[in-house]
Amino acid sequence: MKKNFILLLLSLSVLKLSAQDFYDPKHDSKPAPPPPTNNIPNHRPEPKPHVRIKKPLVVLPTDSFPKFYIGIGSGINSYTGIIGIGADVRIYKSLLVKGGIGIGSWGAKTTIGLRFERKTTKGWVLGLAYAHCTGLKDYSTVLPVDSAGKTVNKEVLVDLLPASSINASASYQWVLGRHAKVFMEFGYAAAIEKDPFVVKDGSIITNDASATLNALTPGGLIIASGFMFGF
Repeated sequence: MKKNFILLLLSLSVLKLSAQDFYDPKHDSKPAPPPPTNNIPNHRPEPKPHVRIKKPLVVLPTDSFPKFYIGIGSGINSYTGIIGIGADVRIYKSLLVKGGIGIGSWGAKTTIGLRFERKTTKGWVLGLAYAHCTGLKDYSTVLPVDSAGKTVNKEVLVDLLPASSINASASYQWVLGRHAKVFMEFGYAAAIEKDPFVVKDGSIITNDASATLNALTPGGLIIASGFMFGF
């Protein structure tokens, strides 16, 4: 029996070795799959630089602006007098004819001239004009006169004769919208007539009195302002 038991152990050992030769886990197992790869390139678009787009400057043609302006003006040697009405008429692009009528220190005043706009928007405007004042008759005022070698103040009756001037000016205008403008005017008015007055009552006025009357005549510095509306 002992012999049979030994044979049984031998048989089992042979079967075990045969089974190991038949099944080898190293050859039967499938290889591990390779790690997944991402074929899509990891590329982010570069941010585009910020570009500020400038709006084109729109310059309106001269024809789109009013061809006729009317308004009020005031000032010293203004083309409308101390207070009055003025008008501008565009005749060619930046060239305008200007006119004014009003009341001044030398009677009623009328002015006619030309204005050249360097810009149709705000900016400087050059002007050249002729101004005429009607004068006043029987103008009564107190003036220093020569009386028996003495200077006394006396009421004198004077005729202020018609007087005129040539005015050269530069004004700065501000355009409000497309139909209105405000301006300040500066310049000089060159008087044409000299001593355009006549003393009617025979009084002999002094040099100071003559200077006072000449200060009222058209001429001298121009300081004026105004407002105009266009159509």
